[in-house]
Amino acid sequence: MIKVLIGRIIFIISTNIIIILVGGGADFINKAVGKCYLILWTIWWILSFAGRQGGVLSAHDDKQKKAVKLFSIISVPILVIVPPLELSRFSLLPREGCLAWMGFAIFVMGIVLQALAARELRGFFTVRLGIQPGH
Repeated sequence: MIKVLIGRIIFIISTNIIIILVGGGADFINKAVGKCYLILWTIWWILSFAGRQGGVLSAHDDKQKKAVKLFSIISVPILVIVPPLELSRFSLLPREGCLAWMGFAIFVMGIVLQALAARELRGFFTVRLGIQPGH
């Protein structure tokens, strides 16, 4: 349990460091958009980790473990690197304007929806949509 908690804390800290470095360092942190992105990123992962409760593993879960791990290995680096890189290097859209804040509002709604789903479904919660046998 402690090893898992330490691993999750290291994951959150290391991804935040990568986001800051890719996003341009101090310039990224000094922008309101950069600060909000880091805060939302951290909250999202904390809620994701907290929402994963034990539950009873089924044959469906065993079949999906490899696919989920592979998808995570591919997607998490993309999620960590691409948004701050785009923000710092390819600023075609205004970053402090209405579009940026609308994007954050959608991000917040996604976090809230995920947290509510995790709370309601408890052990049956998964981060991907699926219907397990017997449901």
